[in-house]
Amino acid sequence: MLHVVFLCFLTPIYAEDSDFVIEDGVLVKYTGSGGDIVIPEGVIGIKDAPLVYEYSSERYEEQAVFYNKGITSVKFPSTLEHIGAYAFKNNAITEVVFPEGLKKLEDGVFENNRLEKVSFPSTIEFIGENAFNNNRLTEVTLPDSITEIENAAFMNNKIKKVSLPSNLK
Repeated sequence: MLHVVFLCFLTPIYAEDSDFVIEDGVLVKYTGSGGDIVIPEGVIGIKDAPLVYEYSSERYEEQAVFYNKGITSVKFPSTLEHIGAYAFKNNAITEVVFPEGLKKLEDGVFENNRLEKVSFPSTIEFIGENAFNNNRLTEVTLPDSITEIENAAFMNNKIKKVSLPSNLK
């Protein structure tokens, strides 16, 4: 009789190019040089930066995955459900297309970028405080799935047209 034993260890999984550190489906670190990035399939979340009450950019830089990394574009995996606080703050991203299945965008997630266009999935439920603050958005259309948008989520943009569902909190 042949017995097969599989051993599972909670060790980081590295993408082929070793730019991403992924633990239990959560992207926790990026070591690449910026530019255009493609986040690997299988990633379900991007790590939250710890809650910080003071606005100290040094603390964000140490703890937010893509903070100030020179990212110009990002392609998300179809498996993504959550993007943590300040994950892409201070980059040069101009357009974002979120995958179906994404439910939550935390505080400051795309703050201080160059976003001109954002496409939300029909599954998005929550957008955190300052999530898209200080970008170049001119139009925002939110699907019926959204139930909560926190303060200043779209502050300091060039918004001329907004479409909101009736079920917002």
